[in-house]
This record gives sequence, structure tokens and C-alpha cells, in this order.
Amino acid sequence: MERGIPSDLVDGFFNRLDYVLNLKSKICFIMGRINDIYAGLTIESIFESYIKIIETFKRYKIIPIVQSTLYVSPKWHHTAEKNLEVKILNSLLYDYCINNKITFLDLNQYCPN
Repeated sequence: MERGIPSDLVDGFFNRLDYVLNLKSKICFIMGRINDIYAGLTIESIFESYIKIIETFKRYKIIPIVQSTLYVSPKWHHTAEKNLEVKILNSLLYDYCINNKITFLDLNQYCPN
């Protein structure tokens, strides 16, 4: 069951977190944050928000699966700059997941650049 909202920011994730927890899911896929990047949030703050969400799921015995933030197409403005931020965020997420035995799915490897 998807709970994503187009153009949503991290505050929206947190506003719906109780709803997701009440579903008592066993696994939850986490993906997003390109809107946060375009809104000017720092990569560090975005990464920290991911950690809070992941740790909340773990406390509730929900297995988190982290999906990479997708690169933006050349149609978007500041593509090269934003895709560099995406790459940095995904690297932080990948390292965190590896170090904490959490599955990380790199969806960018399946998307044409």
C-alpha cells in the first residue's frame, strides 16, 4: 500500500508515520527526498530524517527497505547539481544500510540517464 504524496517533503513523511505504523506492516519500502533536495534542505538533514524513519520502523519491528533517491532527468532545472546531491545522499544511505544490515535497493541502475 503506497503512502507517497507527489511533491511531498519530509514533514509529510513524519505526519503520516503513525498511519503507516498502525497498519502493522512487516516490511516498509522507503523512497523519496528529491523534493527536499529541490526545496534546499541539506543532504545532512535529509539523511538524518531517513535515519529517524528507519529507526522508528525498527522499533516497531517493521523491516525497512531503503530505495535510492532517483536521479532527475535533463528536463528539470539544475540537473547536474541536483543529481550530484542525489549521488551523495544515496552513498550515505547505502553505507548506513550496509553497516546496519538493512536492504538498500539502487533503482538508478535500472533507469536510463
